[in-house]
Amino acid sequence: MKTIFNIVMIFMFILCATASADEITHRATAEELAKLLQPDVVNMSVHQWETMAEQVFNKMEVPPDDQRTLLKKYSGKIRKLFEEQQGEHTNISISHYMETFTEDEIKYIISFYKSPAGQKLREKAAQFTEKLTEMLLKGAPEMSKKINQITDEMMQELKIEKKPAQDGPSRDEALQKQIIGKWAEGESPYGIAAFEEGGVYRAWIYESPRKASLIGMAKGKWWIKDGKLYNMVHETTPPLPPANPEEVIVDRIVNISDTTLTLIDKDGLQYTKDKVNE
Repeated sequence: MKTIFNIVMIFMFILCATASADEITHRATAEELAKLLQPDVVNMSVHQWETMAEQVFNKMEVPPDDQRTLLKKYSGKIRKLFEEQQGEHTNISISHYMETFTEDEIKYIISFYKSPAGQKLREKAAQFTEKLTEMLLKGAPEMSKKINQITDEMMQELKIEKKPAQDGPSRDEALQKQIIGKWAEGESPYGIAAFEEGGVYRAWIYESPRKASLIGMAKGKWWIKDGKLYNMVHETTPPLPPANPEEVIVDRIVNISDTTLTLIDKDGLQYTKDKVNE
């Protein structure tokens, strides 16, 4: 039994070693492709920075010897910065190539780019990109003009085909019909508000939903305008001195369904009343 176990362990070690070796060669091949296709960003970027720095020095009338000293001192820092960035980009490219291509496919790509045709493509790629960009920029105004013409034509057609709104009740009129009835809220106290035809408002306040003990009643008027519910109480039983006899309570109507009335009060708090079927 121990011999079989040892054989299995050896076999598993060989498999892991083979898989690890395959991954190493795969990565090495991907790294070769990344370096082959990676443009010389570092030297180009450092050169651009040095040119910019020289322009600044000239405007500031920095003596030539001081310019050379400063460039020598800081160009190395700039180069190191771009080399670190390019290293990160290279690692990303390597991972991308390994995820996208097999090792054999990468070898085929490398073989092509090392061929005369591949080398010429790499040399001319920058020129192609430059010419394409120039062509796109040159034709951009005319293309933009044509796009705007087509867009204007579409919008004009939309205006022509747009059907006029059908005659019918406004949203406020629809809400006024939906709100007719009795709506309850709360537990202790428990209140029932009735919105009746003709804008008559009535309310009953009980100790609990069992409605065994009536605390008070109120009467007033209600109306709806611009999606808002307006409420004004004229009299209460027992009589209560109103803080402001002309006070109007305004709630924004969120939704009215067959079972619930959802409102938002002046403080922005949303609350719900339940339909009472009596």
